[in-house]
Amino acid sequence: MLPSRAIISFYSGDLKNSNRKLEDIWKFNDDELEGYHTYIQWLFPLEEPSAINFAAPVLDKAVFQEFRKSPELKAKLLTSLAIMLKFYGFQIVENGSDVTIEKSSDYATKKENWISHRNHNY
Repeated sequence: MLPSRAIISFYSGDLKNSNRKLEDIWKFNDDELEGYHTYIQWLFPLEEPSAINFAAPVLDKAVFQEFRKSPELKAKLLTSLAIMLKFYGFQIVENGSDVTIEKSSDYATKKENWISHRNHNY
């Protein structure tokens, strides 16, 4: 397990995960998003150690607060969310100050990435 500050370094572009920077992961196609598994807890860290990815950093209150205060970190986290939502067949829809997550036009195809019996993405 890496120190929680590693998340800030990763989102700032100063640290790689498995030889990939954040922007490299954002360029993954669906097959790459499905095929690699070490990136997900770097994009969306947990507050407890991963039972699967022992090299994943753990989110703590200080890092959480740093993301809340930094417009740059929040924007990058939102980009990560949009990419993963697209993989699953959803999209972020903004209407003024209202933000919703809705099915995208390719939901029927994209749902095959995760809605199936015993799929690890489900």
